[in-house]
Amino acid sequence: MNDAQRYTDVGITRWYCGRSLLNFTRHFFRVTRNSGFIVNDHHKRICEALEDVIEGRTTRLIINMPPRYGKSLLVVINFIAYCFTRNPACEFIHLSKSDTLITTNARQILEIMTTAEYRRLFPEVRLTRTSHNSIETSALGKLYCAPFDGQILGHGAGKVDRPDGVWDGFNGAIIIDDPHKAQDMFSEAARTASLQRFQDTIRTRCNSYRTPIIIIMQRLYMDDLCGYLIENEGRVEEGGQWKVLSLPALSVDADGNEVALWPGKHTVEQLHELRRNMGEWNFDTQFMQNPAPIEGLLFPSTETRYYDMLPDNPDYILCQVDPADEGKDRTCSAIYFVKDGLVYVADVLYLPDNADITVPLIIGQIKRFGPSRVNVESNAAWRLYVREVRNRVSEAGLTCDVVRVNQHVNKEVRIFNQFPSVRSNFLYAKKGARNVQYDRYMEDKHRYMKMVRDQKDDGVDTDAAACEFLKKSGIIPIV
Repeated sequence: MNDAQRYTDVGITRWYCGRSLLNFTRHFFRVTRNSGFIVNDHHKRICEALEDVIEGRTTRLIINMPPRYGKSLLVVINFIAYCFTRNPACEFIHLSKSDTLITTNARQILEIMTTAEYRRLFPEVRLTRTSHNSIETSALGKLYCAPFDGQILGHGAGKVDRPDGVWDGFNGAIIIDDPHKAQDMFSEAARTASLQRFQDTIRTRCNSYRTPIIIIMQRLYMDDLCGYLIENEGRVEEGGQWKVLSLPALSVDADGNEVALWPGKHTVEQLHELRRNMGEWNFDTQFMQNPAPIEGLLFPSTETRYYDMLPDNPDYILCQVDPADEGKDRTCSAIYFVKDGLVYVADVLYLPDNADITVPLIIGQIKRFGPSRVNVESNAAWRLYVREVRNRVSEAGLTCDVVRVNQHVNKEVRIFNQFPSVRSNFLYAKKGARNVQYDRYMEDKHRYMKMVRDQKDDGVDTDAAACEFLKKSGIIPIV
């Protein structure tokens, strides 16, 4: 091979690897393991989410996925090695609750970066110092790996902002791979300690507010680190801080068929066998990324009834609205089709927004489904909300009654009183046929516990109020 051919070969391969993290991973998987990297759709989605981090579109990223599905390989090992080719001055902190995982990840990152192929394609990335837990480059780039509870004082991630505030591009991140040990999840003290560690120490290691934080893990408990951050700091699509990529092992496609996340790893049948062997709670938490309370569930997912399609010519259509009170409450507006004593939940609005946003959406919902009656749960503070809905209905020329309903019974008691009828008579849309708000409403329903205060009960309470009205009106039987 002459110099011209060698230059062309290097240029093409460098261009290919530099185009995307996925290309880089495929190439160096073959270099280091002498076999091809089998790309599945979830690998592409992970790489797309990480490319958004590199381009500055995402600064807080959570990826939840089943164990042994390639999270460390993509999000830690290849991502860090790839980012040094984009900017040799990157500064990373990589943390995990597992000392073994930290050591393994660091070793495999170094393995890639010390191959002849990496040095051939990216000669500008020159290593000046390496150890079992750190890498330094001639451009003052650095990777420091430590246990989640270990010593990180004196280390930082990313670069300090320029004085003029202009973003210089991606320059490092904090990457946390499995911040909890599975055996610690039943210890409230251990969970609390991990949350405090993240808040008080780890997130302060960012050298700039632009420095990304990436957390990858299988879910382990409702209030694990990811659950806490999603609950308290919110999702990007809802005005919060965190972009959340949740990858359950089983899902339902657009045709209503159950499909496996990675058929080459586990088929649908194998996943069902795994669920039987692991137990439903363990499987739903770790493989479905859907942790629920271990006991005391009022509406467990296993006892939820679903419909394939809505009934034609329903006997009655009700719209039940529960406006958000304050804080983390959501406005819930649900449409119920009643047919032959069964209640089909046809549509759900489930939003944390104020009346300026929710009222027009509720009017649109009423226009689409044409309920005979709209019940709006209201206290004195929500009289104007009810009046606004009523005025908008009138302006739109709709004929349904809008009724302000005062509830005098304690919410937890009302929900508990109505749950036998809701569980027996209510049917819900299947996963693939629901929108994001309907999905969130169902998640909160399946996590609702008996007679416990301060839960996400807006959707559950809306169902209970609708059930109570339909029974009192003789539209459905009393169970």
